[in-house]
Amino acid sequence: MKFEHFEHLPDQQQEDTINIREQLERYIRHWYWFLLGALIAGTIAFFYVRYSTPVYEAKTSILLKQDKSGGALSEMSAFQDLGILKSANTRVEDEKHVIQSRTIMKEVVEELELNIQYHRKTKLTRRVVEMFHDIPFDLVFASDTIMDKLSTSFTIRIESDAEFVIRMDKDKPWAKAVFGQRIKMPFGVIIFTPNAEFLDKFIGEEIIVSIRPMNNVVADYVNRIIIETARESWRSSVISLSMQSIDSKRAEQILDLVVDKYNEDAIKDKNEIAINTIKFIDDRLQIIVAELTDVERDAESFKVTRKLTDITSEASGYLSNVMDNEKRLLEFKTQRQLVDYIIDYLGSQKTQLLPANLGIADAGLQTAIAKYNDIVLQRNKMLESSSERHPAVVSLTETLSRQRESLTESLQNTRKTFDIQIRELERQVNRVNSKIASVPGYERQYRNVERQQQIKEALYLYLLQKREETAISQAVTTPNAKIIDRAFSNGVPVSPKKNIIYLIGLLVGLAIPFLIIYIRDMMDTKVRNRKQLVERLAIPILGDIPLSDIKEVKILENTDRSATAESFRLLQTNLDFLLSQTAHENKTILVTSTFSSEGKSFIALNMASSLSYSGHKVALVGLDLRAPKLLKYVGSKQKTGITTYITNLSMKIEDIIIKIDGVENLDIYASGVIPPNPSDLLKSNRVKDMFDYLNKNYDFVIVDTAPVSMVSDTLLLSKYADLCIYVVRANVLDKRMLAVPETLFKEKRFNNMAILLNGVNASKGYGYGYGYGYGYGYGYGYGLTKPKPWWKKILNVFGKK
Repeated sequence: MKFEHFEHLPDQQQEDTINIREQLERYIRHWYWFLLGALIAGTIAFFYVRYSTPVYEAKTSILLKQDKSGGALSEMSAFQDLGILKSANTRVEDEKHVIQSRTIMKEVVEELELNIQYHRKTKLTRRVVEMFHDIPFDLVFASDTIMDKLSTSFTIRIESDAEFVIRMDKDKPWAKAVFGQRIKMPFGVIIFTPNAEFLDKFIGEEIIVSIRPMNNVVADYVNRIIIETARESWRSSVISLSMQSIDSKRAEQILDLVVDKYNEDAIKDKNEIAINTIKFIDDRLQIIVAELTDVERDAESFKVTRKLTDITSEASGYLSNVMDNEKRLLEFKTQRQLVDYIIDYLGSQKTQLLPANLGIADAGLQTAIAKYNDIVLQRNKMLESSSERHPAVVSLTETLSRQRESLTESLQNTRKTFDIQIRELERQVNRVNSKIASVPGYERQYRNVERQQQIKEALYLYLLQKREETAISQAVTTPNAKIIDRAFSNGVPVSPKKNIIYLIGLLVGLAIPFLIIYIRDMMDTKVRNRKQLVERLAIPILGDIPLSDIKEVKILENTDRSATAESFRLLQTNLDFLLSQTAHENKTILVTSTFSSEGKSFIALNMASSLSYSGHKVALVGLDLRAPKLLKYVGSKQKTGITTYITNLSMKIEDIIIKIDGVENLDIYASGVIPPNPSDLLKSNRVKDMFDYLNKNYDFVIVDTAPVSMVSDTLLLSKYADLCIYVVRANVLDKRMLAVPETLFKEKRFNNMAILLNGVNASKGYGYGYGYGYGYGYGYGYGLTKPKPWWKKILNVFGKK
């Protein structure tokens, strides 16, 4: 016979709704957990926000100028009269790396002394807080070299305007000292200079001074500065710098100084060529002055020795032509001499910048010199942070060498060209001179001297002019970046974010109870409700018995209208269905369980009484010979019982009947004295005789048997039973033990078998659908229902949909 559930089965949609309701009910039933979690999380969030140090953000924005040369010399040239090529537009990404470089940040750290931190304890909470601006003294180190790797801390207590005490460790004693005095510390000599503006405020207070390694501080601030480009256009040269700090003024100071140091570094790079050019011109001027002095002395000596005051030309017509040729010859020789200067300088200064814009007319040479200077600048820049063995420096050195060789070859070719042009002009001058052979030899000799004097004077004046131009250009050099907005902080903390922290605290406070309940359910191994039985077993379910509030086990009265009493009355309908195909009218029902304490004796007693109240003649037989409880439940002290009947052949079964006052049609046959061999007794023919007698005289025989997992007593009685009711105690039996009834059912150890769930929590719903008893309340009588809590009223809205 295939047995199904007796209640009306809801469709899939209703089942899903029921499952959702059960889940919600389980969570809402523990509302106080969620309230407690929210209160705890909210309190933690409040104190976190209250005692967390606020962090502020400062921002500044700058515009990178595309023409880096500004009013000064470009990297390609120092003179404006050459056909120079201007430098390419500044690449924003490259400049971002320059701004965020360790070199610039180290200058900022050194100037603001960021590697030295001052802390003090607050008066109320005694929390250690950092001091930024109102520092009562300054530190002066005798040697700055110790700052790079120095890591130490010490405590100072100011005693008066002139004295203080100092100690390096808590375990060491205080040492007296005087402001302005040289103090020898383990790491070197240090001087404390008082700051009169703030000193009086801190008399009697302890100040903790911490010194961190310079390199570590630089790396920390490099990582803290965030540089971003404008998002409106990828071509934009506007970049913004931001930094977070617990002191907004300090963050503004750092950002402003970073921009200033960047501009100073850019101006320094731009002026480097100008400085080298001025140095080169000064060196050339010293040589030209010496040469010009010698020529002038030769001219003076020539006139003095020959007693000449003025020499007139007899061939003025020819001299005009000669003057034109000599003028061109003078220009070529000047160009050739400039080339010689550059060749000499290139040979002696192999890694120095070459003077540019000296007046060389060859545009190719100008470009080559500019390219050479660009490589020298790149190499010098790289050497600031690397050694000469660095692969990038080696590569630039090799490139510089090749460029120097190429430039030298170009200069030599240019010099050869000038030599050819000079020789050609000299031949032309010689041809003219042959026509003025009549001109006195003195005139010719003096003209040679005068020509040399003019060349030297022209070169001297030219270099003086270029020196002044270079100095003026250096003085008006503009910075690389225009400051759009100085660093500014709006004073609103960016961390901690109160609203977000409170929201997270609330969510965590609600999530933790959810998680606890979920984990508890996952780890729960007990049978809780009928649904779990249906999912795990294929055994018919007879019904549910709700958990009673009454701790004492007793027989339910016929007038009892509690949920427990109603559940036993409804079991009769299910029993009639299960036993409808039994051939004989007398029914024998075994009641067993997996373990003791699952309520099988309570079920057997009240099932028997419920059947007797319906007019059936019922016998309740106690065959749990090992741990009998029926006598205790009915309050009887009778000693004789079934064990006495089996062992005493002269005793009749009628001699051990127990009657209960107020319960007619119910006879109880107690187990009697606990025997040493229960299994052997149950195999006796007297047991068969007893069941034959009971079946003839009673409509129902309810047998309370021993737990099946403990002993085999119940299995010995299976042949007498028409139905075996297997009691499962909710919230007591482990789910894994459901394998015991499942095995008995599959192996057909009983003719008929059904599960009865005992101890169901009535507040969670049981029986048929959403509650028990077709409108009967839980102990409130017919037609009366217990008022529903507010959360169940809300859930009923979902149940009706």
